[in-house]
Amino acid sequence: MLNSAWIQRQLRLHEEFKRAIGPRLEQQRTQAAFGSDLVHQVQAERARFDAFAGEQDIKKALGELDPSKAVYRERDEAEVAFERNRWAKTALVRCSHDLGLGRVRLQWFDDLNAQDPHDYRWHLGRYGAPPWKTWFHDGPCLGLYSAYQPDVIHIKTSDDPRQLVFVVAHEARHAWQDRQYGMPGVRTAAHFGGNHESEKRWSEEDADAYAQGVLTEFGHN
Repeated sequence: MLNSAWIQRQLRLHEEFKRAIGPRLEQQRTQAAFGSDLVHQVQAERARFDAFAGEQDIKKALGELDPSKAVYRERDEAEVAFERNRWAKTALVRCSHDLGLGRVRLQWFDDLNAQDPHDYRWHLGRYGAPPWKTWFHDGPCLGLYSAYQPDVIHIKTSDDPRQLVFVVAHEARHAWQDRQYGMPGVRTAAHFGGNHESEKRWSEEDADAYAQGVLTEFGHN
């Protein structure tokens, strides 16, 4: 009986071998047919295309290809002032306990500044990876919760303690909604007869009402 694991391993090794020698064989075939000058031209053109494609990827990540989108970048906790961290974390601990969310962490983000595109390109060129994630939104965004990251609440930096407390509580309530009633698509079908607008309106009004209550409790009403 043939060993399927052995067969899979041989196929994988064959693919790795083809990837390893493929460019060399292509160069040899091209050189034999057209001569070394054309080979160098083809290689130079390919390098220029790769550089262009790489720059396009960078511009896309930095939002330079679609100025209509708001572009944000994640920030480490160390980049955020101590007082901002304290306000937001205090609110998160209170909401997490109140709503039974378990372990939830904050992920800070902010607008791109004038230095960020330079830092992004420099870090990518030196280390082969971006220094931080960027993401897009159709308009201004103060906070974000996604069912695909159920243990993370994204919050925009701010000097206003009222805004930080309100946004953390608002997004924490969205996390509670998902845990209580299922993801938006699921609860739209189950509780709102498939009406997405009704579900969205309920979701936002419920989150706002809860956040306002937390804000009042914190003495920021």
